[in-house]
Formats: sequence, C-alpha cells, structure tokens
Amino acid sequence: MAGLYRDSDAGDMRQRWAADLMVGDDDDPALRGAVHYLQAHLAARSRDTRSALAHTLEAAALLESAGNLRQAAAAEISVSVYLAYLGDPTAALEQGLSTVAKLRPLGWPLPLGLALANLGAYYANLGRGEPALAALAEAEAVLQGHPQSFEAVSVLAERARTHVLTGDFALALADADRVQALVADGRFRVHANRAITARAQALAALGEPAAGLALLEGLLSWPDGDLVLPRRAAVLEAAAEIHRQHPQLPGPAGLVAPTAEIHYLQARIDLTRDGEAELLPHESLEKLSLA
Repeated sequence: MAGLYRDSDAGDMRQRWAADLMVGDDDDPALRGAVHYLQAHLAARSRDTRSALAHTLEAAALLESAGNLRQAAAAEISVSVYLAYLGDPTAALEQGLSTVAKLRPLGWPLPLGLALANLGAYYANLGRGEPALAALAEAEAVLQGHPQSFEAVSVLAERARTHVLTGDFALALADADRVQALVADGRFRVHANRAITARAQALAALGEPAAGLALLEGLLSWPDGDLVLPRRAAVLEAAAEIHRQHPQLPGPAGLVAPTAEIHYLQARIDLTRDGEAELLPHESLEKLSLA
C-alpha cells in the first residue's frame, strides 16, 4: 500500500531524476524492470496512481522475463493494489487470483501470504465474505511460521474487516484485539487503522455506537502516512453509516452540515479534490443525495 498518500518530495524527485531514469529497449530487462519499479514508486507517492500502475505493469513483465521472480511477484502484488485503489475491484480480484496462482508453487510464504491477504480484501470489497475468509484462512496457514510479520498482521486486520461484513462482530473484535496487541510497539500502523475501524463498526453493531464513533474520530486525527487515503475514506464512510443508523448521537465539534451523516459524507467526497477522482465510488454520492 505504500505510495497511496502524498509525499511532498516525490514529485520533485520525479522531475530531477527524469533523465537519469530513462532506459532504452536495448538495456538489460532486469535493469529496465528495476527502473520502472522505481518510477512506479515515485509516481504513487506523488499520487499519480495511473502512472504508477503503468510502470508497475512494465516492471512486472520485465522482471519476470529476466528471471527475477521475487521482484516480479512484488510488482504483481502492487498491480492489484493500484487497480483496487483506482476503483476497479473486479480487475483487482482477477489480478490477485493470477498472482496467487503464480506464487503457490514457488514456496515463498511471505509474498504468498501477502497476496492471499490482499485477495481476501478484494473479495470483501465485492461483498463476497465467504471466499474472502477462505483466502484469509489459507494466508494464515501459509504464514504460520511468521506470526508477527507484516503479512500476518495484514491477515488479521483484513479478517477483522471481513467479519464485520459477514456480521460476526464478536470475531471482528477478537481479531482487532490481536492486531492491536501486535502493533502496540508502533509497528504496522497501516494495519492498526483497519483493526480500529473494524472495532468501531463492531461496537456500533453491538450497541455501543458512541464508543465506535470515538474510535473513528481518533483515527481521523492520524497523519496521511499512517492513514492512507483509501483507509481515511473507509473511516469517514463508517462514521457516516453509524450516524445514519443512530441520528440521535451528537455530531462532531463545529458541525455546519445539516446532519452529522452529511458532514462525514461530504468529507469523504472532499478527498477527491486533490487529484484522485477515482477514489470516489458512486455510492458516496448516492448516499449523500439520500441523506
């Protein structure tokens, strides 16, 4: 998920390094692939996700042709992430399935575990809870030798989110607890925010909406580096939904919108004003029109 937030230096670096990062068709494929992957990283951190996707596709093909299969796998995992970020969950799922199929016979638990965790997320994004949980169960099994890795924590965070989708709120709370225990030392905050969002939604569903909203308000104070745009969008959507279901709850300080639900939906839509219109699903506009 790296790169899905604004890095003020990345755009300048892209401009300064433009000439140095040029490669020709006659150059070594491994070098060309590495250069494209670096260009993708800089583009993503400049929030130019379409360029990041194009460079990553080039990098994956070139690295695979050069026999650098680990690097190619990392690039393919990034391709699916960018597709999901650009609002194409079906393409993200298809890419995720392809990547998992390539990785299964190679015996590399960490990249396979991460690819499976992402696959679970893509199923969940499409509302398909059962295959999401199956992918996450496989990921957990693959990563059993790495229980405190970034990849293993990703599985737990995604499973907490998926349990909210399937209505298993007690299980969501249990997985959220496990994530928060593993990130207590400050590592993997990108996973912590997913777990906290799932905890907030589960608490609201179990009759504690005020406690859930307090958690979400806390998340919204996090810097962009710890709460990347898609996650910030998810937090705002969750807050809007809790207020829709519990309109009696007080809104945030300084509320100007007619309702707290509209406040959070408008904040969600405002995220698109910084150059990434793809971040906005049609549902947010529809919900705002009905609020």
